[in-house]
Amino acid sequence: MCFVDSSTADSVDMSGTAMSGYECNACGNKFKGMGSKLSCPTCQSTDLKKTD
Repeated sequence: MCFVDSSTADSVDMSGTAMSGYECNACGNKFKGMGSKLSCPTCQSTDLKKTD
């Protein structure tokens, strides 16, 4: 049996958090993300360039 406790999900406010745009230098995928340890969701490369 599997279930998810969503009691903490309601207390997280992401409205003030800005996501930045990135482009992967390895495969050219464009995506938005945040954080300091990003990788491309398509090829998992960390060779990224910020587009915003």
